[in-house]
Amino acid sequence: MGKHFIGLVISTVMFLFSSAAFSAGAPSTTHRWFFSAGLGASSGTLAGSDLGLSSRSMIVYGANTDLGLQFGGFRFGAGADYNLWKQLKSPSDLDGTNAQGTEFSWGPMLGYNFGKFLLLGRYYTSSTYSLEKADSSGNKVSFSKPKSSFSIECRIPFGSGTPYVGLEYKSMQYSSVDSGGTVTSIPSGSELKTSSFGASIGMGF
Repeated sequence: MGKHFIGLVISTVMFLFSSAAFSAGAPSTTHRWFFSAGLGASSGTLAGSDLGLSSRSMIVYGANTDLGLQFGGFRFGAGADYNLWKQLKSPSDLDGTNAQGTEFSWGPMLGYNFGKFLLLGRYYTSSTYSLEKADSSGNKVSFSKPKSSFSIECRIPFGSGTPYVGLEYKSMQYSSVDSGGTVTSIPSGSELKTSSFGASIGMGF
């Protein structure tokens, strides 16, 4: 499903770049700071076969925010997400495992405002995915230390230009696991991987 999402995102961006939106050019602005906050819902997958978590479909609900500086059409800053991940199947259909949990991620953000739409990219330098349920030994389990983790979002303003609707693709890989306070590195190629694609609505200032 990840490849399908990437293809859809690329197709969407190419369409927007080839439309009149691209020809409109970047808007001039005297504002130095920007801030945005939004809510979203996505369809996702989670997989960590070597960690005892087979690939499964998830539904994702969350919020995101960005803060930084803008120079003409360019935006530089930092972004953060908080998401709830819910399994679409019961644990009994997934070898008795439950991968539902919460995710908090943040990292640097770079974007460009083309006038009719805003394209943003985040590279996550910090993220924690905490499982909802303890393991069989009663230990709380969380995953961290993301690598090659990013998101791409296209936002389209409406109304006065402050509210927006968006489409986002996000891919995460976690290389460390904490079980009951014992932290272990996950071997390369066996990371816990999540991906999601969905829509959002928010406000930008």
